[in-house]
Amino acid sequence: MLQDLGSLNGTWLHNRRWVQIWVKPGDWIQVGRSSLAVVAAPTRQPVGGKVPAKRQTAVIWLLVGLAAILCQSMLMVGLTTSGLNKGGPILPNQPGPVFTYTSTVASIQASSGGELTLDNGARLSIPPGALSRNSEVEFSTIPLETTEGMEALGQMYRIQLQGGEFDTPAGLVAPLGVVDHEADLLAWNGSDWDSLGGNAQGGFISAEISNSGKYAIGLLADVILGNFLPSRNGYHFENPSVPPYFSDGICAGMAGTISWSVYPSSPPSATGWNELSRDWQRWILEVQATYQDLPDGTLFNRWDATPELNLIHDLLRDGQPVFVGLRTNPNSLMGAGHAVVAYGLEYRDELNPAGFGWQSGYLVRIYDPNYPDRDDQVFQLLKDSKGQWQLGRGWTLMQEGFLLQLDAIQAYPPQNISGPS
Repeated sequence: MLQDLGSLNGTWLHNRRWVQIWVKPGDWIQVGRSSLAVVAAPTRQPVGGKVPAKRQTAVIWLLVGLAAILCQSMLMVGLTTSGLNKGGPILPNQPGPVFTYTSTVASIQASSGGELTLDNGARLSIPPGALSRNSEVEFSTIPLETTEGMEALGQMYRIQLQGGEFDTPAGLVAPLGVVDHEADLLAWNGSDWDSLGGNAQGGFISAEISNSGKYAIGLLADVILGNFLPSRNGYHFENPSVPPYFSDGICAGMAGTISWSVYPSSPPSATGWNELSRDWQRWILEVQATYQDLPDGTLFNRWDATPELNLIHDLLRDGQPVFVGLRTNPNSLMGAGHAVVAYGLEYRDELNPAGFGWQSGYLVRIYDPNYPDRDDQVFQLLKDSKGQWQLGRGWTLMQEGFLLQLDAIQAYPPQNISGPS
């Protein structure tokens, strides 16, 4: 086990910074300006040819000296060659077999619950009442089987129980093996990976789960509609007011028609509302009205953006631009509500929402009806203290550095709305 005990410059393996990771002979570790090779500890054959009951363990403590010479910080690294046959977190882009820890199977009483623990420190906590009846539960690590749609950063787990679902959420805690902000707890939904968010601290990540199935430490894969550009696939006129119907703008009608019907084609080349045909005008206004009648409508009451993140990711992977409603600060220039089209999702190690400090999170690329023909509009999703994805501490980067305060988000799947061709 290699563990960084709090160095400033960090400990690096396979071009990634780690706080804790299993290593194997042949790995090269970067510590400041120095490189360390991992070698297997020799084992001695006893007289008589019998193999010792336990593998010999070698623990090497390395104290890297003056900060100015190597890392500009005092660094201590603990390296042990014990348990190399156990494996551990899956290394990014690491070929070859994946070794797993032992499984844990237990009969859990529904009335009292229980906790299953693996020898890598992962644990599954089942509270009283989470099971509808006494059940046998299996908790194990498994080789990473399906990586499409995600970037694997750590170990994969399987949870199996009778009935398949918990009546109330159980708690899953797993070692990160990576820097805290570079990981997420992902759940396999049968066809794709979903983010559960997860609170990362002390080298572990924790989240509530409701189902049996596969879970992994990783990140949702970046996805961008390669043939979508706001300047090509969006309207070329700015979001207008159309009294007496919609005096506050028709952004939802513009975003809805683009995401639900027009794409992958392009809308008319009109640069003004009055240049559109009557059929197109009527269709946009109908979509605007339909959107306002959808469940939750303009309330945008999704303070936890994690479900929206997953819906955006899933639809984009299916080649579908995503209609997204945003609730804005009522004092902003854009009023209390706005609608955009998401066409890209990218994970970034450094995002700086309104000068609050650099964080890691997802950047959502959008077509914004208020800024026609601009291909640089985005908003951000960052984790809050509870491990939930939120709207970048309430801020999104807008045109020419302008900062617009956002409060909540809601994404919608495609609606069956057809219009003029």
